[in-house]
Amino acid sequence: MDIRMGQKQDAVIFARLHKQEISQGFLSTLPTAFLQQLYEAILTFPGGVVVAACEGTKVIGFVAGVSSASDFYRYFFRNYMISGFFVLLKRLGNIGTIRRIIEVLLYPKKEHHVSEAELLTIAVAHEYQGKGVAGKMLPAFVEGMKQQHITTFKVLVGEELAHAIRFYEKSGFQFLRNTSVHGNKVSRVYIYDIH
Repeated sequence: MDIRMGQKQDAVIFARLHKQEISQGFLSTLPTAFLQQLYEAILTFPGGVVVAACEGTKVIGFVAGVSSASDFYRYFFRNYMISGFFVLLKRLGNIGTIRRIIEVLLYPKKEHHVSEAELLTIAVAHEYQGKGVAGKMLPAFVEGMKQQHITTFKVLVGEELAHAIRFYEKSGFQFLRNTSVHGNKVSRVYIYDIH
């Protein structure tokens, strides 16, 4: 297995992996084309850090994050929102979808006193799960954050995702508190201190 930094042309693969392997969460309900734009934005954002795990030429997993969530969302709006709007046009008629998009965008302000840097996604292809792929990608992601001069970053984990919670706690993330982004749905905020 090879670990490398993500590239712009990987965005569609990351979007498909996200849709296939992350069944819970709001982003998974959005079209693959929109997720592709989201990952392309992370890959081109100056504070984006994306690491891919590969078996030969096949991408089997990735970790994506940003040095500042609020700066990233501004960057996404400036550079991708017009094309993203057309992808989402059919969904934007749904008031629930609009509300949830606003909640995601406002989340960084809600947690402004916690690190702005955030690990946004870890996804591993189903057939490679449980084989330590995420654990092998994480050090490269941490190094990428370090190169962005980040000393602490956060991750949100749904309270119901026991496997993910175990992974983060085993990997040295420290539980900070519970929060909610979408209504009463509880998520845990974890912090990782880079030594």
